[in-house]
Amino acid sequence: MYLRNLNTLGWLWSEVGDVDRAIDYNRRGTEGARKRGDPETMANAEINVADILLNRGDLRLAEEIFDGVYRIVKDPSVSEWMKWRYSTHLFASLADLWLAKGDYGKATHWANQCLEVAVRTGAKKNIVKGWRAKGVIAMRQRRSDEAEHAVSEALTIAQAIGNPGQLWRTYEALGLLRQAQSKPDEAHAAYVAARHVIEGVRTRLTTPELCAALDRAAFVQRLAAASAPR
Repeated sequence: MYLRNLNTLGWLWSEVGDVDRAIDYNRRGTEGARKRGDPETMANAEINVADILLNRGDLRLAEEIFDGVYRIVKDPSVSEWMKWRYSTHLFASLADLWLAKGDYGKATHWANQCLEVAVRTGAKKNIVKGWRAKGVIAMRQRRSDEAEHAVSEALTIAQAIGNPGQLWRTYEALGLLRQAQSKPDEAHAAYVAARHVIEGVRTRLTTPELCAALDRAAFVQRLAAASAPR
């Protein structure tokens, strides 16, 4: 339970933007899980760290960590218990990695892998991730109709499940799509919607440290600028 708590705390601090604290908790969780021989907890923590590194632009180190987790996923000697859950997260993150590297073929492969497992297991949060990745891939390739469909699928599910992190990220993707379509008013509206989701989270936080972390988070500042009155 202690190691799972470390993993949860790492995820929590990452969600409010304190990535240094998030990395610390996840790395402590990784070390403990490795000593205990707990591949599921270790994989979850490792993916969380790699996601942070990916968002920071450290693609090389992020890829190394993802590759290590993928070896766990493919290892037949590792228990299948909960493997579907962390493998789906991994596939979504690999789609983001290859998007960042500009290899849309590989990004599409991993987005499809994410969706295949997520749909089969009913993991709606990861279904959102998979569709959103496919939307961004299509957007980058200027396939507007495909991008529209994928982002719409992601947004519909994100709204239904109400997961704040997936919802604001999907609104931001919609904003980027509307910008690419030369629809500035609709883009601005999407960014405002994303900011409102985060503001809703902020009003429910009671821990001063969490509030302060969210206020200074890079993604909050980015959305504040994108949604500012024009």
